[in-house]
Amino acid sequence: MKGIKKDNSEALFETAKTYFPGGVNSPVRAFKTVGGGPLFMKKGDGCMIWDEDGNEFIDFCCSWGPLILGHNNPKVYENVVSALGNGASFGAPTVLENELASLILSKNPFIDKIRFVSSGTEAVMSALRLARGYTGKTKVLKFEGCYHGHVDSMLVKAGSGLATFGTSSSAGVPEEYANETLVLPLNNIEALRICIRENKDVLACAIIEPIPANNGLLLQDKSFLTELRELCTENNILLFFDEVISGFRVGFNGAAGYLGIAPDIITYGKIIGGGLPVGAYGARAEIMAHVSPDGPVYQAGTLSGNPVAMAAGIAVLTECAKPGFYENQKEKTETFVNRINAHAKNKGYSVLPLDSPLTSHLLQKLEQEHENTTFARVDSDLIDNLIKKDETRVAKLSDKQKEELKTRLETIVPKEKFTLKLEDMDSTEAPLVITVPEFMRRMKEMQMTGGGGMMGMGDFPDMYDLIVNANHPLASKILDTEDADARGTAVNQALDLAKLQQNLLHGEELTAFIARSYEMLGNE
Repeated sequence: MKGIKKDNSEALFETAKTYFPGGVNSPVRAFKTVGGGPLFMKKGDGCMIWDEDGNEFIDFCCSWGPLILGHNNPKVYENVVSALGNGASFGAPTVLENELASLILSKNPFIDKIRFVSSGTEAVMSALRLARGYTGKTKVLKFEGCYHGHVDSMLVKAGSGLATFGTSSSAGVPEEYANETLVLPLNNIEALRICIRENKDVLACAIIEPIPANNGLLLQDKSFLTELRELCTENNILLFFDEVISGFRVGFNGAAGYLGIAPDIITYGKIIGGGLPVGAYGARAEIMAHVSPDGPVYQAGTLSGNPVAMAAGIAVLTECAKPGFYENQKEKTETFVNRINAHAKNKGYSVLPLDSPLTSHLLQKLEQEHENTTFARVDSDLIDNLIKKDETRVAKLSDKQKEELKTRLETIVPKEKFTLKLEDMDSTEAPLVITVPEFMRRMKEMQMTGGGGMMGMGDFPDMYDLIVNANHPLASKILDTEDADARGTAVNQALDLAKLQQNLLHGEELTAFIARSYEMLGNE
C-alpha cells in the first residue's frame, strides 16, 4: 500500500490499542501477517470501500464472505431499515424468522428444521453438542486445514501420527477438551478408514468443510467426501458439513447441493445474514427433535433470530434464490480468472501447482537424495547472513522491506550446513526439527488436497512455498544439480524468490526482481 495516506487509520489504531487486545476485536484485523497497521474503514458501496483517510479500494474480501451482493445493496438496506423501524430486538418470535426459515428449507433437501443463532462459531458449537446428544457418543473427527470457529474442541492441531488425538492450538483450551477431537489429514482415504474402524464406537460425528476455504482453497476429490459419507453411514457416525463459508456461495444449497452429498448436520453463517450477525444449524427432523425445548440438548440465545438480522438474510437469499443467480456468478468468476491467467501467461509468469508432474518429480528426488537428512528452521542470525550474502538482490528494497524480509523469511535448509544451539533457545521459539520422510508424508498429503492452506501444511510453510512457487529454472537446478552446496543455493534462491513474490514486491518492482533473479541464475 505504497503511497496512500494512512494518518487517520494509524492514529485510530493507536487509540484502539488502549481499548482492545491488539487494538482489534478479531485477530486477523491487526494485519500482523501482512505487515503494517490496519486500515480503518468508513463506508462501502457495491464493490468499493473507503477508509478513514479517504482512500478508495476495490473490495475483494467483502467482509470475509457475507456480502455476496456487495456493500450497501439497496434491497438489503430497505429490508433492514424497515425491520428496524418496528424495533431492534424483542426476545420473542417474529414473522421474519418464519420467512427466512421457509426460504431456506423449501429449497434445501438435506435438512427439515433449522435453528438460528448469532455466528458461525455458535452454530458449530451448538451442532457439535447436538451430535453428541443425539448419538450418545463423545468424540469428534476433524480434518487438518479445516477451520470451524473458536470452539474449544475445534482449536486443535494434529499430533505426529496419521490419526491422532488433537493437541490444543490455543492457550486456555485444556488438553482434556482437545483429546475429545481426532485429527486426520484431508484426502487420505486409508487413514480415514483406519481411524473410523478403530474409533467408530466413540465417534459422534465427522466435521469437515466440504470446500475448505479458510486457509487457502483446499479442494478435495469428491471420492474422498463420498467415502466419508459411506463410512459414516455404515458406522452410525453423523456427517457434519460446516458450510459457514460455502453455504449459499457455490450454490443455494451450498457444497452439499453442488456435490450431491447429503450430510446429517449442516451449519451456515456469513451470507445467511447479509452482513449482520447470523448463524444457523440444521438437520433431519429426528435429529433436530433433540434440541431444547423439544429435546434434552440445550441451546439458547437472546439475539437468536433477531428481526433486523433476519430481514437482511431474507433480502440476500431472495436474490440468491432467483433463477440464473449462480450461473451469473460463475460466468463473472471465470471471466475474471481467465483474464488474470491470460495476463500472467502473456507476461511469462510461471506457476507450479502442487499436482504438476514437476512437483511430483521434485518430491521423489528429495525423498531419494535426503532420506536420512534432518531439516531445521533457521533462526534470525542465519536470515541476516542470507540477506548480507545476497545484497544485490535486495538492493531495491527499502529498510522497512528488508526488515520485513528478515522477519518473514524462515528458510528451511539441511541442518548440517549450520550450527544450531537448540538447548540455548526458548522452548517456544526453538527451530522445529523433522525428518525428511515425515516431511515428505506431509507434502504428499498436501499434494493430494491440491490446495494451498498454511494450516494444512502446519509447521512447514517455507518448504511448501518452495514446492508451490519455485519457477521452473530454479526447480530444474534443484532437481539436476549433483553438488550439495549448489543445490542448497538454488533452494535458498527459490525460497527467497517465493517469499518476495508473495509478501513484498508488486507490479513493476516484482517484474524487475524476477528478471534480475533469472539473469543471476544464467537463464534467459
